Amino acid sequence: MRATGVALLALAATAPAAHAQQPLGVVEQTLGRFDRDTLAPLEPSLPVGEPHAAPVLSPAGDRLAMGVSAPATSRGAGGRVGLWIVDPARMKVLHAIRTGIAAEAVAFPGVVAALLQDGRLVVVGPATGAIVRDRRIGYSGCAPEAVEVGRTAVFVNQIRANAVEVTTVGARGRVRSARVAIEVASTGVRCRPALLVADPQRRRVLVVGAARVAAVDVATLRSRSHPIGDRGRDRSAALVAGSALAVAGERGLRLLDLRTWRTRWRDRAARAVLAAGDTVLGFGSALHARAAQDGGMLWRRPGRVAPAAIASGRVYVQSRTKLLSLDVATGREAGSRPPVLTRIRFVSDEEARLRSAGTP
Repeated sequence: MRATGVALLALAATAPAAHAQQPLGVVEQTLGRFDRDTLAPLEPSLPVGEPHAAPVLSPAGDRLAMGVSAPATSRGAGGRVGLWIVDPARMKVLHAIRTGIAAEAVAFPGVVAALLQDGRLVVVGPATGAIVRDRRIGYSGCAPEAVEVGRTAVFVNQIRANAVEVTTVGARGRVRSARVAIEVASTGVRCRPALLVADPQRRRVLVVGAARVAAVDVATLRSRSHPIGDRGRDRSAALVAGSALAVAGERGLRLLDLRTWRTRWRDRAARAVLAAGDTVLGFGSALHARAAQDGGMLWRRPGRVAPAAIASGRVYVQSRTKLLSLDVATGREAGSRPPVLTRIRFVSDEEARLRSAGTP
């Protein structure tokens, strides 16, 4: 009996470690956990006909919400289903919420908050799946995914040439909005992409515009902007080791120190960026992995590849013929699969860690 008890304790201790090696999210039209080298789905999994907003976990990690577009299974008001609340252990839809249209940004600070394609922000009670608040705040086609800082969800919803609107939703559903003055460059296709990055250590979010970054305090919604160099369009941004902001686009890659807002180093060839811990991955004519502190080269992979996702110690990149799984630490190819035709959306490693630990 004692031996059996020890074995059960050992199994329980290894379960979180095993999950850490199995990224959670959506690949193609499947929601679930995946083998980190091949991205083969692991059971249980759930088919998703038309995924939209990325999946996010509840504060306790026992529920998952994501944006979808799906037909309702029964008659009634509300039209199409635009939001799911899922049990991630069983991969079972607990609530299919009729919003009439898809949710393009979702957060789960306590309640579920979702920004819909028609400009409505809906707040949903996770226990019942009922919409408890429905407020029109406006939606821009280039609006980024929502982020969370502590127990506050943050959306960038109205994006104009010289300002954006930042909307927050608290754990109990309180909604607040503020206008943030920042120039956002157009892509020329009726789209003004504003990048949104959570900075949880400082209880703020960072909104990246054409030539400046606006740091917005989530408690007061007061903002302060900082110059980041020549005016241009950026494609991606990432927080690096909690102390720096990596921004990449047509001006190359810059790593900004969040204490001084000075550029630590540049990679002028990179046009997109991902980050894992203190490793910065710049994508251009080659893939460069650099140390955050000084930009020193950690490893290099020649040839042009496109960033797809990063999770569980792997960076997933698209080549012309396949999707590669590379070890973040070494650049070694760990596995591959046929190209993925839709965006990969994983729950971030940091979010999964905090949720599984029950951190508020």
